[in-house]
Amino acid sequence: MLVLLAGLLTAVPPKASDVNLPAWFEMSPGDFGCYLERAFGVRDKKWGCTAPVQEVSDDPCSDLAGYRAGPEFPSKVVKKVHAKLQNITLSWEHGALQSVTLTFAGAETDEDARAIFRLPRDNKSTALASIAFQECGKKKSCLVLQKFERTDIGEAGCSPP
Repeated sequence: MLVLLAGLLTAVPPKASDVNLPAWFEMSPGDFGCYLERAFGVRDKKWGCTAPVQEVSDDPCSDLAGYRAGPEFPSKVVKKVHAKLQNITLSWEHGALQSVTLTFAGAETDEDARAIFRLPRDNKSTALASIAFQECGKKKSCLVLQKFERTDIGEAGCSPP
C-alpha cells in the first residue's frame, strides 16, 4: 500500500540542458505558471495550475499593465535552472511571451551560454526572431531570446497620457 503524505513530495527541477527555452514561447501565461509550479515547485496564486484563467488586455493604450501581464520567474529558483544564472526576466505582451533574458553572474561566452541550454549557433533553426548574447553589466553577460519585437506604445497609436 502506498501512502502519500502532503508536503513530502517536491518538484525535481530539470537540468539546464533539459530546459527547452524555445518551448517557453509556446506557452500561455497560465501554462507557464503551471510549468513553474510543476517543474520548480513554486506556486503563483495568479498564474498557477489551479488559478482561474486570467484575462489579458489586447489594448496597450488603455491597459498597458494588463497588456504586459504574465508570470515572473521567481528569483528563488533561478539557480535551479543553472548555477551560473543570476536572474531570469520574462517579458509578456497580449498573452504571449515576448522575450526571456538570462543574466549570468559571471562573464560567459556566447558559445558557452548557448551550449548550457542546447541552443543553436544560428537563429534559423528555432521559431524565435533572435537569440542574442551581450554584456549586460560589470562581469555579467546576458542571453536574450526574443519571439517578436516589443510593442512601442508610440508606434501602437497610443496618445500621451
